Amino acid sequence: NTTNASDFTAVSGTVTVSSQSGSFNISAVADNTTEGAETFGINLRTGSASGPIVSQITGVTVNDTSITPVTQYYYWRSHDYGSNQNRTAMVVHDVTNGTSHNMTEYLTNQNSWVSRSVNISQFSGHAIKFAHCKRKASAGSSGYRNDSAVDEMYVVDGSNVTTFYPNSSGSGWNSTGTSQYSSATNAAHFITSAVMNTSAANERWCVGSGSTGSSGTGPSSAYTGLYYYYYEASGSHSSTDWNKWTAIKTSNTYTVS
Repeated sequence: NTTNASDFTAVSGTVTVSSQSGSFNISAVADNTTEGAETFGINLRTGSASGPIVSQITGVTVNDTSITPVTQYYYWRSHDYGSNQNRTAMVVHDVTNGTSHNMTEYLTNQNSWVSRSVNISQFSGHAIKFAHCKRKASAGSSGYRNDSAVDEMYVVDGSNVTTFYPNSSGSGWNSTGTSQYSSATNAAHFITSAVMNTSAANERWCVGSGSTGSSGTGPSSAYTGLYYYYYEASGSHSSTDWNKWTAIKTSNTYTVS
């Protein structure tokens, strides 16, 4: 999500954290050109600059000489594990404007929950919904795919925190059900009112608890509480599935302050 990528220099460094707590600072360095606000993303990894991602935030703004803190954001944890993984996207449906925005896409393969967040300040004053989208199969692919899961979803809007945590019935979220769409934004925008499956069902978004039914893919438990939501990727994956997306989306709107 970087604005004018050539203006940024990729920098990596090491922070030593003990007792699972610690802090660090990120500073903006001014050049000789006034360019106004630009954005970039931050990935935190363990072990090395190419190690597993443990946290990610997108849409951080730099204003030539200072970084604007992100105080309005949507947060979630993702679990995308397996060698046949397809892309996952997080989309914001702007109900006020009737548009949908692909905030980030990711393709990871690690057996752990990753914290992620996207800046939602651009939707200030708008009623929005949050969606998680999964691409079913790549063009020409066949055989099994790998599950993707989400958990601990919430919004930070200044001092206010609103949670959308998974539950046993999937209430508070709608699903595309058996429908599939040509893009992540279409899947999120035109989502039906279908509810999620409360038990495993192939090529569907489902409520999960414990391990998913597929070997070597999916989480072994929720990150927070008992439940998570996941896309069960098992299925035939014929050519009609190629590059098609499914999604879940919050049932109610959230108005950004």
